[in-house]
Amino acid sequence: MKILSILILHNAGYILPFHFRHYDQFVDEYWVFDDRSTDGTQAILKSNPKVKQRAFTGMEGLYEEQNLGLIYQTYPEAVGKFGWILTPDP
Repeated sequence: MKILSILILHNAGYILPFHFRHYDQFVDEYWVFDDRSTDGTQAILKSNPKVKQRAFTGMEGLYEEQNLGLIYQTYPEAVGKFGWILTPDP
């Protein structure tokens, strides 16, 4: 059974190494929405082969309703490919 993790980020470079160290042991793929990070987050994401970056189409800044919309938008694509879908907050 494959496990997907959906991440919505902004300037999470300080925590991503710890996040990946914990979740890489059981997550098969990460779908990441990055809200224009400027702290090196992109370099960290590119260094992890499990990461598939997605276009962040929302307004600038992270908002709860917007985040849920991004998760719901990806759900139909993930169903049938993954047995579990995680949405942790790194």
